[in-house]
Amino acid sequence: MLFRHLGELKEYVEQPATETTKAWSGAEERYDLNESNGITTVTVTIDLVEKYLDYFKETFPIALEKLKAIAESDTKTITVKTTLDVSLEEVWNKFTQPEHIVNWNFASEDWHCPKAENHLDVGKNFTFTMASKDGEMSFDFVGTYQEVIPRKKLVYQIADGRKVTVQFDIMDEQVILTENFEPENIHSVALQREGWQSILNNFKKYTNQ
Repeated sequence: MLFRHLGELKEYVEQPATETTKAWSGAEERYDLNESNGITTVTVTIDLVEKYLDYFKETFPIALEKLKAIAESDTKTITVKTTLDVSLEEVWNKFTQPEHIVNWNFASEDWHCPKAENHLDVGKNFTFTMASKDGEMSFDFVGTYQEVIPRKKLVYQIADGRKVTVQFDIMDEQVILTENFEPENIHSVALQREGWQSILNNFKKYTNQ
């Protein structure tokens, strides 16, 4: 989006030209949006009058943070995915069986999943223990299955009420594993996407061994 400054408005009324508005006349303000891997970057380029440089350096980052908060609060679901070069049967088994889950269900190398219980049926629960390797932090990731279609789809609700859908698809002899989940309101959308994607990356690494 690009627009050019022509003058000054106050309460929707154009004001007489002054030396200040003349200095701004013709200045351009440009907004570029670029999306990559589900993350949108907003870049602002402005023709400035030198005396207002410090003002814009202070106020525009604040305005962009407000834009970020508004945009991310409207996010209904977050999507992460990975592609695997193994059979659908193997992907399903390693994604759902506790003896495999403990080997990949963590976002970074300083965390692990020491325990996993998974009762794979509608109305049944799963519990995955997530813990830091130094023993300082630990929590249980708990959910209840709402839909189970073997080797095709899982839908579950986690303890805080958010819904997660896991889809298993085949395309060009590869398995595409996609997770859609509702974000929580504590961490940023970008941070949540990064964490879930890191776990899927671990799953791919483990499955492709």
